[in-house]
Amino acid sequence: YMGVVTRVNANNGEIFVHVQNGFELEELHDVSVVNKQNGQGIVYDSATALWKNRWVLTDTTTLSNRINLKVNIADTSSMLNPYLRKADTTAMLAPYLREADTATLSARIEQRVKYTDTASMLAPYLRDADTTAMLSPYARTATVNAQLATKVNISDTATMLSPYARTATVNAQLAGKVNVSDTSAMLTPYLRKADTATLSNRINLKVNISDTASMLSPYYRTATANAALATKLNPTPSSKPKPPIRGPS
Repeated sequence: YMGVVTRVNANNGEIFVHVQNGFELEELHDVSVVNKQNGQGIVYDSATALWKNRWVLTDTTTLSNRINLKVNIADTSSMLNPYLRKADTTAMLAPYLREADTATLSARIEQRVKYTDTASMLAPYLRDADTTAMLSPYARTATVNAQLATKVNISDTATMLSPYARTATVNAQLAGKVNVSDTSAMLTPYLRKADTATLSNRINLKVNISDTASMLSPYYRTATANAALATKLNPTPSSKPKPPIRGPS
């Protein structure tokens, strides 16, 4: 039976269901049947402690014929000889990128300049053809060197300047000369040109040499007076001698 009604109600009835398991093979707790097919049997698997559905041999002749069509283990050595072993591929593929590496490589490539970007990148830069027009106003090295060859070398200036005075030498010589500012004090005791009019007036008040002849004409010369006195009598001893007449010298 399936169960017993424990409560009868129009809205909230209740049935006690008594589950009975094991009436089917796959319902047994130690049986695992998956994708069952015709001709399969139940085989115990000690690894999982379960009974499982497996194929069971019934026609050994057909099976033997089928096996004969298969490759023997002994044949695999000669068959696989021209092929690479898995161990050989590691060394062979070492210099190559793995699929897992392409993501990193792709990211690195994305950071590089694309071929299509070079046109806009190089737009502000000069092309080789543009340099000719740009450099036309500039002198070539050979031309400049040829022009400089006709100029005075620095080493030639020593000989050229030898007859000229050095600034330091001239300054040292000038230091011993009278400064313009010193002439005022130096010329203080001397007459200025503007003072010569006053000096000339003062000189005009003095006696000229030519005037002395007329000025001294009423006076005796010493020689004349002495000659005149020589003809006169000398005084007596009791009398005092007269002093000689002295004229202007």
